[in-house]
Amino acid sequence: MNHEFENLIKEIENLKLKAEAMREKYSEKKKNWPQIGDEFWIIGITGEIRKMKIDKFDDIKWIKASEEAHETREQAKAALERILKRQEIIDMLDELNDGWVAELENKEQEKCSPDYYDREDDRLTILTWDVTQTSKYIAKSREIWDQITKKFGDKTVAECLGVI
Repeated sequence: MNHEFENLIKEIENLKLKAEAMREKYSEKKKNWPQIGDEFWIIGITGEIRKMKIDKFDDIKWIKASEEAHETREQAKAALERILKRQEIIDMLDELNDGWVAELENKEQEKCSPDYYDREDDRLTILTWDVTQTSKYIAKSREIWDQITKKFGDKTVAECLGVI
């Protein structure tokens, strides 16, 4: 009977140790990022994804202020894919605009720009009036945006152009 009792006590002690180890493991995952000593991922100028380490407090300030640093390689890879897709969209916009330049002060000139993305309807809304100086991506017609969203999808265009 004593032997069984001792085994039970050992089992309980082992379970306590396992529980403490799991508690520590999960609390480490929830620590604030970034901290000195943490690794982060950036997209290099030629498109390569590189791992770096935070060495000083200034690195942390830069990471928090920047959209260029990512906590994981997967996040950096997804960001690079959005950048490349955005460039494809812009290239198609330029090609379809065929040298056309928006005259923002000319209210009679037709011009269209992405306005917002409706998640419920999965639809990108195109602004066809009141296109302003703050509009980054302007097409000479609604049909151009229809072609672009047909090729890439409303959500992808919205995400890549920062309309979401």
